[in-house]
Parts: sequence; C-alpha cells; structure tokens
Amino acid sequence: MTLMMPDEPPRRYLRQPDVLARIGVSWMTLRRWEAKGSFPKRCKLGPRIVGWLESEIEDWCAKKANGR
Repeated sequence: MTLMMPDEPPRRYLRQPDVLARIGVSWMTLRRWEAKGSFPKRCKLGPRIVGWLESEIEDWCAKKANGR
C-alpha cells in the first residue's frame, strides 16, 4: 500500500521506449546524457526493470524548450 499526500500527484514511471519516443534520440545518446549528468537518472523498479519518473522527464523537456 502506498501512502500519498492528498495534494501530491501520483508518481508515474516511464519505460525506455516511452522516454525515447518523447525526447526523440537514440538509446546511446540517452545513456551518454545520463552518464554526463545532463539527463534524469533512471530508477530501478525490479531486478531487470528500470524507469524514469515522468515528472522529471517533463521538467527536463520544459527546461530544454525554455532555453532555446
């Protein structure tokens, strides 16, 4: 059971295909950005499953859009 504050939006994790579709780059580019620290880090969801917080991906995209 997950306890959540009433005013806090639910957390949603995006899997790799969804992240790549949203940002429009290759898997290797994503890995390089992560290693460099210029992209949100993945979260380990299970033994062989990773995901990215949707809110962090949206924030990253918004910063990129505002910086142009």
